[in-house]
This record gives sequence, C-alpha cells and structure tokens, in this order.
Amino acid sequence: MSYANLINKIAERRNALTYLEIGVLRGATFLRVDLPKKVAVDPVFLFDPEEHKKPGTFFYRMKSDDFFQIFPSHPPSDAFRDSESNIRFDIILIDGLHTYEQSLRDFENSLAFAHDGTVWILDDTVPNDPYSSLPDDELCYMYREKAGLTRKGKPGGPWHGDVYKTVFTIHEKYKDYSYCTLISRNPQTIIWKSPSARESLFPSPDIVNTLCYFDILKFAHIFAPVPHDIFFELLGNPIDTRDFISPNAWEQLIYRQIKPM
Repeated sequence: MSYANLINKIAERRNALTYLEIGVLRGATFLRVDLPKKVAVDPVFLFDPEEHKKPGTFFYRMKSDDFFQIFPSHPPSDAFRDSESNIRFDIILIDGLHTYEQSLRDFENSLAFAHDGTVWILDDTVPNDPYSSLPDDELCYMYREKAGLTRKGKPGGPWHGDVYKTVFTIHEKYKDYSYCTLISRNPQTIIWKSPSARESLFPSPDIVNTLCYFDILKFAHIFAPVPHDIFFELLGNPIDTRDFISPNAWEQLIYRQIKPM
C-alpha cells in the first residue's frame, strides 16, 4: 500500500478533512492525498508548486520550525481553524529531516495544531541496518562504502537517521498517545491520542539519546510492529506495548524484503 493510499484510507475511516505534510520533496505522497484542505512544508520542492495550486491547497517553502511559527498569522490558516478558532489538522505526516532532534521537534510543535482525533504518520522509524541509523547521512554512506556494501559499484542503501529515538521518547514521555508501527518495505509509526498504561523502560528519558540500532532490536516490542491487515482494527484504541513482547519480536523489524547489496 502506498503512503498516499494509506493516508486516504485513514482519512476515510476518521472522516478527516485537513492534512499537513512535513517533508514533501517530489510530492509523490502529497499530490495524491485526496483531502480538501492540505498544507505542504519543505525548504526545497523538487517540483513546481505553482502547477498544483488549487483552492484549499497551500505550499510553504521553508523549514518546519519556521512554518509552525508563522502559519497562525498567515491568512491560509483560517481554512484550518475550528469553531473556537484553533488551527487543527486531522492527519499529519512527519517526513522531514531524518534526525531525532528534528522529528521530535516536529511532533511536539504539531501538538498545538492537533485535536483529540488527529493521526500522525511518523516516517523512517525503523532503519534497515546500523549504517542507516546514523544521524549524519554523509557518515552513513561513507561507512557503507568503506565496508564494501555497494550496489553496482556505488554506495547503496537508504538513510533513515535516528528518527527511531522519537518512538522511544513518545513511549517514555507521551503516554496519552498510543501508536503502532506498520511493517512494510519502509516502516512507519502511526500515532493517535489514546492513553496507554505502558511502563517506562528507562529511569531517565535522557537515556534515549544514547540508544543505537541494536537497542531497536533489543526493545523491538516498544515499536508495536503490526502488518497492514490488522492496523485498522487497532487505530484509535489504546495500545499496550507489553502485549508485543516475545523472544522473536526483533525479527519483525528486520528488512527481509531488501535484497543483499
């Protein structure tokens, strides 16, 4: 299922009307999301937004930090206000810079623009290998090349960064929110407001910043990995990640679909 199809299906189930996408790039997802009111945010669009302008669709060529600051004072924000004049997005896709700091900041900044029924899609939450989990993309590709992991003589494989740490932080800090991780070629973590009685893993949330790729496998259950066919049965309900503890939980987070380089 494509990202756009997933979002459209969530929108249908949740009666969603408004959509925010952070990290748009070529617009492969944004332009195919079928919602009447949409906002795209990216410092660099690899397409011409002018060719896709229409009522209810807005493009912001800037960093997400700047967008969250200026959007409330921009006239387009009026289209996204509720009866109490609060800006509200029904679905929010976070797919910007693939770092823990930025993805967490995007989530936390977006909370002011959300409501009790908002659904977040946090992209790139499961790196496909230790190199992919590095917060620096240049180091990711350099170390892969030095290790001889190439495709057709060129450095290969994706860069996910350390967005996975944001899942750990949500698990530890935001217990009013439930989530699960859709296992696919590029897993995404879906988040919604529903209090969860989950227990903390660490004595201090600061420990999250010290985690690495192998901690993802060690604590695989906290990602609540699920296939697409049962996801919609879970959406909106409280999720206790302890229900996902098993000796082989980590195997669900291994990229079986990706061919060896």
